[in-house]
Amino acid sequence: MTVWSLLLGVRRDLRLRRKWWHYAAIGFAVLSSVIVYLAVGTVVARRPIPWRADNTFSLSLLNQAAGRSTTTTIADLDNLVGIVGVSSDSGKLEVLPRNPTDTIRCEQNAKYKTTDKLVIGGITYKSIPDYKDQADTELRHCIAAPLYAGYIASSVAVYVPDGSERRKQTAKGTVAGIGATLLWLIVYWNVYYRGLVPIYARQKEMRRRRRFEQYSMR
Repeated sequence: MTVWSLLLGVRRDLRLRRKWWHYAAIGFAVLSSVIVYLAVGTVVARRPIPWRADNTFSLSLLNQAAGRSTTTTIADLDNLVGIVGVSSDSGKLEVLPRNPTDTIRCEQNAKYKTTDKLVIGGITYKSIPDYKDQADTELRHCIAAPLYAGYIASSVAVYVPDGSERRKQTAKGTVAGIGATLLWLIVYWNVYYRGLVPIYARQKEMRRRRRFEQYSMR
């Protein structure tokens, strides 16, 4: 008897192959296993993916501005495929907060000093660093409305998943589905062979005894 048979509690003393309900139990085991695999695998595979700077492609607002002769704003990133977000020092990505009025305005050439402020459309803009720890003596490319005054221009970008995290998530779903299916089969066949089949075995033994007693009384 194999280890798998021991785990399932297979009964070798009964001729179950002659019983139609035994084949029905096998069919249900196959069908339910497929359902368990798909259900568990799908739930795991579709879990939300944590987006980070290292598992996405990105185009920053600053880089976008470098290729345009006109002023580039956050609205120009909205026209690209992906999610407009901001990256933290740890590489974690978050959706960029928005409101109807505030934005960031970037130019192709750096022209803003650290202390520069401009009023555009009744909103006061101030210059923001192009990158972290930029020297105060360097000119900046971007000015930002109050909502984005504390941001770094290079951290604002449109992000698109590179597919690596989705492939990992799919692999996890496959492994989880297989594991759940094996566990389900062990539980199912143990209930069947150790719980339900013994009922049939006892009834069969009782019938055999009754026939023996009737034969002995003749």
